[in-house]
Amino acid sequence: MNKTVLTLIIFACGIFAGASQAELTAWWPLDEQAGPAYEIASDYPNGSIIGSPVFRAEQGPTGTNDWAYSFEGTASGVQTGIAELVPAQGDFTITAWIKTSDPHTSQAQLVSNNIWPNPGRCALGLQSGNSTFWAEGFTSGVITSTTNVSDGQWHEVSVSRIGSMFYMLVDRVVEDTYENASVSIDQTTNWRIAQRPDGTSLFNGLIADVKVYDTGYDEIYYPASNPSPSVGAENVDLNASLEWKEGVDPSDISQPNPDVKKYYLLGNFSDPSSSELQHIATLDLGDTTYGDQAGEELNLQLDETYYWRVDEAVEQSPGVLYPAGDPNNIVGGTWTFTAQSSVPVITQQPEDVLLDAEGDDGVFEAAAESESPMSYAWYKSDDFANDTFADDVQVGGNSAVLTVSSAQIDDEGFYYCELNNSSGTPVYTSPARLAVKRQLAYWTMDEEDFDSTYYLDMSTEDPVMHNADPNGTPAFVSTGIQGDAVSVDSVNSYADAGTFDPSRYSDQITISAWVRAEGTIWTGGGNGIVTKADESGRRWMLMIRSGDGGHAGTGWIRFSTYNGGDIWVGPDAAPKDEWTHIAAVVDGSGTGKVYLNGILAGQDSGWNWGTAESAKIWIGKHFADTFPGDIDDVKIYNYALSELDIALEYTGITGESICLESQRPSSQFDVNGDCIVNFEDFTEYAAQWLDCGLVPSCLD
Repeated sequence: MNKTVLTLIIFACGIFAGASQAELTAWWPLDEQAGPAYEIASDYPNGSIIGSPVFRAEQGPTGTNDWAYSFEGTASGVQTGIAELVPAQGDFTITAWIKTSDPHTSQAQLVSNNIWPNPGRCALGLQSGNSTFWAEGFTSGVITSTTNVSDGQWHEVSVSRIGSMFYMLVDRVVEDTYENASVSIDQTTNWRIAQRPDGTSLFNGLIADVKVYDTGYDEIYYPASNPSPSVGAENVDLNASLEWKEGVDPSDISQPNPDVKKYYLLGNFSDPSSSELQHIATLDLGDTTYGDQAGEELNLQLDETYYWRVDEAVEQSPGVLYPAGDPNNIVGGTWTFTAQSSVPVITQQPEDVLLDAEGDDGVFEAAAESESPMSYAWYKSDDFANDTFADDVQVGGNSAVLTVSSAQIDDEGFYYCELNNSSGTPVYTSPARLAVKRQLAYWTMDEEDFDSTYYLDMSTEDPVMHNADPNGTPAFVSTGIQGDAVSVDSVNSYADAGTFDPSRYSDQITISAWVRAEGTIWTGGGNGIVTKADESGRRWMLMIRSGDGGHAGTGWIRFSTYNGGDIWVGPDAAPKDEWTHIAAVVDGSGTGKVYLNGILAGQDSGWNWGTAESAKIWIGKHFADTFPGDIDDVKIYNYALSELDIALEYTGITGESICLESQRPSSQFDVNGDCIVNFEDFTEYAAQWLDCGLVPSCLD
């Protein structure tokens, strides 16, 4: 368990005294602006990070300091170290900004002390797309939002207790309530963020600005929000003005706050080298724009980063306002943006190009914004980098568009663009791939295609021959799926096919093989069918193996990278002593697939390649574990074959017909579900012709 000190900001009791009685008792910004040392502003225990959440330097919820932690796909959370986060029976409000596309069919915890069987446990959570709150003593389940908060957008979810009433709010609107005066919340269990205190019920998404107040939601003032330029904005026009949305009345968020009398604008515009904010202007109510009139010039400078905020002034006595900078005003969040860049700012990256055949044109395009005219220079590289110039060759002219005319296999590689302007400082696009679709290798495993040294590569589409070097003495059998096959054991017939990387220029692959398993399917890491893995590391592995703790039985087909791509199909996916066609596909969009006998059997939409691009390709071997049986007709393509292509690969040898879901007729007409609409379906209809259920019209 890795732990890092996490910022917990505790506000002094009087910070909002002039505005309301609400006290912000705890605040986890989950925000870079808290400082790399994770400073603590009180004597409360430090929060600490559990596991490996990812700091996400991206624009967060509008109106906050706009940074967030990502708990996506990791067993991570925040240990607050605080048991008395909210009172046992007093008023409180917990708020958190979240962003997720995962509906969480099993409940996830956002802020929780819920650990069984502790009395008084409770949790603000998310389930089936809705935010929830439950506390021990709720006899009618949970209070639940009506808003879907798993829509990939930022939402502020809150739970509030006022007396005996509990409120569920989304984006500051009450969506559900529950009354129970007897609920007493546990004061002995330390609360956690993004998981239960026992490390379960993990949240998958982004969280920012978790806050706890000692009052109900109706007494919490909301500061100015929705800044423009947006928080974290870059390349902002030098003539831009500032805009914001005024704070709202906590008892009616459709109305402005009646306690606010003026706006104080603060910023570092006079000295952008300092992050200290100075009072710039005092504005009347309703005037939520600054910089659009004479005398309001911001004088923005190229490349500078600016910080600003809007405090809302309230009265310290009738007719007398607290001065600018006084913490008794309603203090806004600090917003930041970067002014127009002196160097080009890339707005469009070139995209990968996968050509159907040699002779087609490959076209790349880049675009950028610039404060002066730009020049372009395109380069071809043999590595996926735009900063290793020694191996790069300049191609094309001074244009935003590069056309590789009548592209050939020799043109495959990585292409990027250098953009420059009067600043003299170039910027570079990300590299984009160019590849030509083709079959890279085909090993028939027929004895006639073994030249006494190699299994010959019989592919005619690639100019490089990838002959495979078998270990020991190849054992050919005449009962292959098509001609001969090789029988692999721990010593003989498995083969080294070299270190070529089929997906290098395409980011795609198809591996096709026929297998007939015999004897014992060994345990361990998996018995190789076709793999690209050796002592240098793993790129991908197509294997047959026994199960594990999460996969009962044996005869599993596994296609994996051990780096974020993993597909299991089974058990008994390849029955012993029977020929089975297996195809593994990666389609370039982050999805891996496995097909059995022409039919899609499993997929993983979170596919990541392994890192060992130069590892050997093995036929019939995965490290020490060789395939227990026969292998025939092994093919590798540098692109993703379609569902139809793979089906035809299978049916072309077996002569069978199979039903593809993409080709299946509508069940409205295919009554018997045999994947064809014919006379049999018509007879099903005819058998019910003129049947009538109208009452009384059809009664005898």
